[in-house]
Amino acid sequence: MKFINQKIIQLISTLFLFSILFTVIFSASCSLQQQTKATENSNILLDDSNIILKPNLEKSELERNRNLWRERNIINYKMVIKLSVTGLYNPISPVEILVENGKAISIKTFEKPARNPAVESYERFGNNTVETMFEKIESAEMRNADKLEVKYDAKFGYPKEISIDSSFAVIDDESYVKVEKFEVTN
Repeated sequence: MKFINQKIIQLISTLFLFSILFTVIFSASCSLQQQTKATENSNILLDDSNIILKPNLEKSELERNRNLWRERNIINYKMVIKLSVTGLYNPISPVEILVENGKAISIKTFEKPARNPAVESYERFGNNTVETMFEKIESAEMRNADKLEVKYDAKFGYPKEISIDSSFAVIDDESYVKVEKFEVTN
């Protein structure tokens, strides 16, 4: 009987050690996958314990379109945007945003009667000017959002549609914006 108890204890100890070993190997594998995901679209290459900066030989789509936008030097414009944000606070949409000297100065709704929400209420979504849209896209790229889809205007370079889901594992972090109308003003 004593012999059987010792064998059971040895078996349980062996299983316990295997479970610890499996946990360590699984954790290391997950960590390596996260490092690979974080660096595959960046200029950083992880090689064992070394960090190597890769040269960026071509401009990103964001950089090309942002440069096109800046070359056009458009600082006065109005745009109608449709905005959808999941979560507790879903802003009024669509809205017309008037931008002067690169700053949003008014937002008008198409509701009857029309409401004029504060410009600041749209700043938190990064959609009240073209520059803030570029910043929102850049931020999503830097955080390695699980989903980032952008369509740009071929003539002016501004983002026409932006769809972001920061993490597929998180509920209510998705956002979508579409510029339905864009007009340069003087």
